[in-house]
Amino acid sequence: MKSRYCSLLLVFFIFGCFQNGHTQDTFSIVAVDSETGEVGSAGATCLDDDNIAGGAVIISKLYPGKGAVNTQSFWSPDNQENAGTLVNQGLQAQEIIYWLEANDVDNNPTRRQYGVAILNGDNSTSAAGYTGSDCFDEKTHIADNYYSIQGNILLSEDIVTSMESAFLNAQGSLAEKLMASLQGANVPGADSRCLQEGVSSQSAFVRVARPDDEEGSYYLDIVVSKTPFGYEPIDSVQALFDEWALINETVEEPVAKDLFKLYPNPVQKSFTVEYERFSSSSMYTLEIRDSSGKLTRVEQINKNRDEIQLNESEVLQGQYFYTFKENGKIVKQSSFIVINK
Repeated sequence: MKSRYCSLLLVFFIFGCFQNGHTQDTFSIVAVDSETGEVGSAGATCLDDDNIAGGAVIISKLYPGKGAVNTQSFWSPDNQENAGTLVNQGLQAQEIIYWLEANDVDNNPTRRQYGVAILNGDNSTSAAGYTGSDCFDEKTHIADNYYSIQGNILLSEDIVTSMESAFLNAQGSLAEKLMASLQGANVPGADSRCLQEGVSSQSAFVRVARPDDEEGSYYLDIVVSKTPFGYEPIDSVQALFDEWALINETVEEPVAKDLFKLYPNPVQKSFTVEYERFSSSSMYTLEIRDSSGKLTRVEQINKNRDEIQLNESEVLQGQYFYTFKENGKIVKQSSFIVINK
């Protein structure tokens, strides 16, 4: 990356499988910023407080000034504690992955998923992910020197690439980029068990620790551990995040999540956009990018409710993400998925 975020170490990952009879289907991101010394994570799952205390956040562990680890899929507190010990010992990310694979508490690492992000004392970083072969489809992971993305029991592998694209295209602080990445998976059935409920998940979180934070007491720590049926937890996290950002972050205005709507989602051949704050004196544009981040379309919006027909190049099944702008200023960024039936 050419910006200061080449110093960001990220681990995006989506996890699933069973623990004590419960399925854990989760997407998440862990990041370390070597410039600010911040570490953070965000994630969501189709589990809530009724299934496991805290819902998705149980997999997240931050070590201020050192790194972050998420342990998931047949989640084990022993594996999580062992990973933290290795972080505190100063091991690199891939070394931690190798150790966890070789020393699984149940001698069955093929059902686990891990993500590790390490901030070294010399401002260098390392990251690694692991996806066991016995985790459930759809499962995949992508790793690079500054991020790793992984997941299972997904609506499609495009959920992973959408989170990646949303993160890479977002501007601002580590916290803002984490929130944008979480929004990259805000589509019904991102965790495939939640598809019939019409939401991505049932619980979600975003958290960031600064170097001088105490463990367990973080600069940002928003957890939505349970939502009513049909309510999107990522949107709930976003609303709380926008309130937090007004006090703690230098932002011009919180992103308006309720004024702009795009539906239905998933999409087949067309969708409708609706903007409640429409003014004939303003200019509105809708930018659509594919899962690789390539700009595929720029649409001028001339009324508060408009139906958009997909072009031939846009009807390919997969994940797309969009940016809606008013007079060049971003109003909303999120994503939709195209399905062919």
